[in-house]
Formats: sequence, structure tokens, C-alpha cells
Amino acid sequence: MSLEEVQMQSLRYSEAVDAAVELSPEGHRSVQSPVRGRAHRPAQGGPDVGDRVERGDTIARVVPMGASEEIASLQSDYDAARAERRFAHRELERIDGLVEDGAIAERRRNEAKRNVDIADAALERARKRLDQTSDRALRDEGVALASPISGVMTERDFTSGEVVSTDRSIAQIVHTDQRRLSLRIPYSTMRRIDEPAGGWIAEPGGDITEFTFGGDSELLTKERFLESPGQQARWIVSFDDPTRLPAAGAVVEAHLHDQEGDEVLSVPRRAVVYDGGMESVYLQVDDESFERRVIQTGRRDRELVEIKGGLHQGDHVVTHGAYYLRLAGAASDDIGHGHAH
Repeated sequence: MSLEEVQMQSLRYSEAVDAAVELSPEGHRSVQSPVRGRAHRPAQGGPDVGDRVERGDTIARVVPMGASEEIASLQSDYDAARAERRFAHRELERIDGLVEDGAIAERRRNEAKRNVDIADAALERARKRLDQTSDRALRDEGVALASPISGVMTERDFTSGEVVSTDRSIAQIVHTDQRRLSLRIPYSTMRRIDEPAGGWIAEPGGDITEFTFGGDSELLTKERFLESPGQQARWIVSFDDPTRLPAAGAVVEAHLHDQEGDEVLSVPRRAVVYDGGMESVYLQVDDESFERRVIQTGRRDRELVEIKGGLHQGDHVVTHGAYYLRLAGAASDDIGHGHAH
């Protein structure tokens, strides 16, 4: 059994929100055929579902059908994508000037930036398709479809010899280490803590994972405007080291906190026992006697809980062994014969 003193400590204001760990977009890739043709497994058989693959490993080969017509079509697609990219960049330059002059809202610039990103990505896809099919030697033996990331092949979407269309999915590759945190922010929480400095995750086993925005993590997307109190916003948090997060699919409790803390009376979170809808601690009365004390709590900051009533500074409470004291004192509020360390 262990005891800790009730004392004044700096606690930040925080809000608990629902959270889930999900795969980040770069952790899930679809391998697609750049041309219409017959798909075949590699000569050595290639990976099966559940096998680990490395980036660059050949997943399948596609022998183009009507190669010359295919190349002409791909060249046309490339030229069109290049024209769309030029237009998107010119439009962004035009809107930049209008925003700086105050003629239109910042939202229009954000939309133009997204259009530029989309156009850049479309041009890159068109270029890769053209490059993959322009070489005659590749056409003779088939276009090699390589895994874009290292990970596990979770799906194989073709049978050997099957005719597949352009952009047809051939396989799915998942990199389980590439994950991020998805937060659901209620309307009430957003009103109270709109600019969080960071937070922590409380896992079911009791482990705490802290994060600081602008330090070891980044707030990627942050919806700000909700139309009604019943709505929730979705915020996405990326981590410099995603392996700090639980496995993808895990549902966790997250807390967001503001920057500054206040000196308040507090106890370790592990000292608080929940019983019959009430929060209580086991207070040391003398060297070997303890009593159950109902408390009123406030803010929570990582491993600490604010005490608003029921305890005084200098009191000692049980931190390890409180659950066993609860069992021993089920019939009485006074408990003796403990042994504190």
C-alpha cells in the first residue's frame, strides 16, 4: 500500500473528448493498373494476402491490350492534366492578389490551393501512367506494378489472366505504423477551449500518452464552425512518432488542455475510487487506520485530479491499494489494520 500527500499543484484546464486511432492516408495505398490489359502474378508467384511486402516489390504485371492506342490515349490525358495544372496555378495567383486587396474572403484562396494540389496530383498520375507504358520492352513483358509503400497486402483484387481496366485496383497495401488520432469535438467543448495547446490520451490500461501541438504533434484539420449545439467537429492529429499511438481501430479517451495552469489542491488520479456514482478516496487517519472520504473533484490534468472539497492540504491518501481497502470496508466506512509505506 502506498500513500501520497494532498498538495497544491499546477493543473491546466482540460476537456475530455471521444477519440479513435485510424490509419493515415499515407498508411493505406491501392495498387492500380495504369493501362487496360491482362493481369498476371509475377513469375515467382508474388505475395499473397497477409504477406509483408517492401516498397518496390512487384505485386503483379499487366500486359497492355492495344498498346499503341493506349499510349495515344495516355498522352492525351497527360496533355489535358498539364493544361489543367497551368490553369489552377494561374487562378491561385489571381485570387492571391484579390485576397491581399481585401476583395474576396480567405476561404477562396484555400479553395484555390486545394485545386492546385488536386491538379498537381492528377498531372503526376498521368505522367506515371505514360512513363510506365511508353517503353516497348516493358510492353513486351507487361507493366510491373510495384508496391508504393512497405506494409502488409490486405487484398488482391484480380485473378491471373483477368482483363483489368485502366485505374482498376489490383491490390491493397497497409502500413500499420502510419496512424493518426481522430477527435470528435462537441459544440460545448469548442466554446470552452477553441485553441488547445496539446493534450493526452488515457488508454484503457491506465497509460498516459502526452502530446504538444507544434512540438511532437500537429493539428492537421480543425473544423471551427458548428451550426447547432448537437453537432460535433472532427479534428485530426498527426504524431512525429505514430507508434506512440495504440493500434489502428482503438477507441480511447483524449483530453485537450489550454496553455496555462493554476495552483489547485490535487491528488493522483489513481487515488480516486468510483463507487455508487460517487468519487471517494481512502484517507489515512493514523498510522494504520483509514477511512473512506467522499470528495468533490474538478479539472483533470494527466495523472492529477483537482480536489474541490472533502480533503485538506497535508492529508495523506492511499494511491496503491485503494481498491482492496474498498473491498475490505464494504460493510463499514472505517478501516483499520492497514500498513502504509
